[in-house]
Amino acid sequence: MAKQDKKNVQIHQNPQTNEARITANGRVIADHPSNHITPAKMRGLFEDAENGDITAQHELFTDIEERDSAIAAALQTRKMSVLGLDWRIVAPRQANATEEQLSQAAHDYLADLPALDDVLLDLMDAVGHGFVALEMQWQLSGSLNSPTAFTHKPQAWFRWDKNDTLLLKTPDNPMGEPFLRVNFALSDGVRLPVFEFDTRETADLATVAEALPKLVDIGVQIPEKWVHEKLAIPEIADGERVLSREQKQPAQNNPLKAMLAALSAQKQPEKAVSREQQILEQIQDEAFRQPDFNAQLNPIVKQAVAAMMACESYEEADAALTALYPNLDNQALTRYMQQALFLSDLLGQANAKH
Repeated sequence: MAKQDKKNVQIHQNPQTNEARITANGRVIADHPSNHITPAKMRGLFEDAENGDITAQHELFTDIEERDSAIAAALQTRKMSVLGLDWRIVAPRQANATEEQLSQAAHDYLADLPALDDVLLDLMDAVGHGFVALEMQWQLSGSLNSPTAFTHKPQAWFRWDKNDTLLLKTPDNPMGEPFLRVNFALSDGVRLPVFEFDTRETADLATVAEALPKLVDIGVQIPEKWVHEKLAIPEIADGERVLSREQKQPAQNNPLKAMLAALSAQKQPEKAVSREQQILEQIQDEAFRQPDFNAQLNPIVKQAVAAMMACESYEEADAALTALYPNLDNQALTRYMQQALFLSDLLGQANAKH
């Protein structure tokens, strides 16, 4: 496969349109074909366009834009709409390593181009005129030659040849080279990536999220890439943060509830629970669910139980807890202890009667 030597590509340092021969050919006073327009005149205008001279057709559309504000406003709205669309560089189907490299280089260049929005608006001038031409000014940065400025040029400066090739009106027609061909030595069979707007209609997220687990469970093999494309979810970049579900602490991690559950498991089967005991147990559960109660006692329950087991009186227990946790809210602690002792006493009396 023959390769193009990128060093032999000629980059014009000065804008081609500054040359005198282009000035003479291109910078002409525009005509106004809409003046005294007739069916016969329209026919001749379109025949000229079919034969490669689009000057009159372009000038007619320019007149329409200038004279009809409604059409001009509608066209401007259409041009601005593309700025709200996501875009992407699409590599050829089953791209090889070289083609993937070209796709990434093109994406990086456009993603870092500050004037991309202005370029897109200028390119949308092709709506109605049939095409648009932007003159590129190149600059060498490191090892890459990159276009740094894009200047819109009138459509009247160009014409089509018999092979539908757009030609600048110059004797030798010197043309610039695309970004990828300037910076990469390409073989003849290498396919270039394409730029496209993302106008896909995404599937309903809730419907797909509900259906996918069922399909996977029955053995349907669904590519991850297909899901990303169907829902228009971009692929994860290296080092990019992703959403994740917050892991909530299981209820059984609560030390008090774990102790109560263990004690309950050790109890022997009893007779039907009385109405009074049900009420007391509900009150006890409500007390243990108080956020401030758990917040204060959860971290210290083990040490507190150990200290109280070594004490022989309430006074010793209070002094031991105060020494362990001098910053603990004594009033709240006393209130909780009183409630716990009161509930325990009532439960003991109720069980004794039965």
